[in-house]
Amino acid sequence: MGFKIVVMKDYMYTEYYLSKHEFVIFLQGVPIFEDFDFEKDKKYLNKYFSEFMQGDNIVLSRHRVVYVVQK
Repeated sequence: MGFKIVVMKDYMYTEYYLSKHEFVIFLQGVPIFEDFDFEKDKKYLNKYFSEFMQGDNIVLSRHRVVYVVQK
């Protein structure tokens, strides 16, 4: 084991999806949502769309933590 963190950076950013369809395609490909089902999850999607639409775009706030480590 024994890794030493050389650099750690926090990144906050926003992604914009041009349509609801594009956003659904994104969700279908994300590995943490293996059981995503458009019909089953429609009420949650509609709630998200009502809160995070900006014009015709769907806004998704993202957070990444990137580490550079040395063994």
